[in-house]
Amino acid sequence: MARGKGSRIWDVDGNSYVDYKLALGPLILGHCPPRVVEAVSDQLREGSMFGTLTESEVEVAEKIHRAVPSAEMVKFATTGTEATQFAIRLSRAFTGRTKILKFEGHYHGSHDYVLANTASAPVAALGSRTRPYVVPGSWGIPRETLLTVVSIPWNDADILERTIEDYSNELAAVITEPVMMNVGTVPRKMVTFRRLGN
Repeated sequence: MARGKGSRIWDVDGNSYVDYKLALGPLILGHCPPRVVEAVSDQLREGSMFGTLTESEVEVAEKIHRAVPSAEMVKFATTGTEATQFAIRLSRAFTGRTKILKFEGHYHGSHDYVLANTASAPVAALGSRTRPYVVPGSWGIPRETLLTVVSIPWNDADILERTIEDYSNELAAVITEPVMMNVGTVPRKMVTFRRLGN
């Protein structure tokens, strides 16, 4: 691709496409929205990166806290991969447990702990519906790392509840995508969580 404007992108040959991916989420306002371009340009004149806390970060954190009062602390990350790494590390530190539960087809970044069961695999590699095999999404992911991942199918509340009960003393966290990157807007089934385990 060569450029984007609004909801459209153009390739190097001049062909135009509707951009349904929008950078996998961050471009929810489309390409080059004037107010965002202006704000970024203004900030670039003041400095682009600091590596330390800025007043803008504090303001955004306060807005997030007002919108989500249970978010007592806010941590910013450069990428989604880093954000999920932080979340998993925090959940493991808090619970003292190591396993995470993720759903087949959900994508949470490119680090080893979540790059499993993200795309289709040969049928023989899938395992049972209720306990799919954990299939690495790339070469180079240690088997020991995959042993800390439990994967189940998306949108099956019975399997989800049974799995949480089965692993209640081992699970540090359940990680999920609100909208699946790989399949678009498949609505989630409503699940009411009750406290399981300690």
